[in-house]
Amino acid sequence: YIGEANKGYVELNWIPSSSRVFRYVIIDVTSAENGFEVQEMIADAIKNAEGADGIYKVLLRGRTRRGMVDIANLSDALSHVAFYLDIVDETKPEILPEEMAKENTLRGDFAKAMLEKIQEMPDEEKEIGYLALELGLSSMERGHRA
Repeated sequence: YIGEANKGYVELNWIPSSSRVFRYVIIDVTSAENGFEVQEMIADAIKNAEGADGIYKVLLRGRTRRGMVDIANLSDALSHVAFYLDIVDETKPEILPEEMAKENTLRGDFAKAMLEKIQEMPDEEKEIGYLALELGLSSMERGHRA
């Protein structure tokens, strides 16, 4: 900023001092079917912002299949689309309780027991049951302990 100050008067004007702009971009990648689609989503978001001269921090959010988001591969593949690109994976694993219930694991037993309880619940309480199931499975996925 450059400004002028007098008694009872202040005027400030913004004067850009850098040719690069920092952008913080959040992308929901839930709809992506594979890593290439995630790559395209990031490239499109950068093109729609400042383009190749910008500095970007991209946060990936949503639910994805395990292994679909590979930060190293994405960074390499997208190195040409921006002056600087930092990709942060904040996605959560896609949870398919019906599939997990078939597993012969603690997670599978938990999913099976919760699905049975949810079936017995009145319709107005089922949403809460599914939320409890999702939170429990997410905690197991991340390795959290109660």
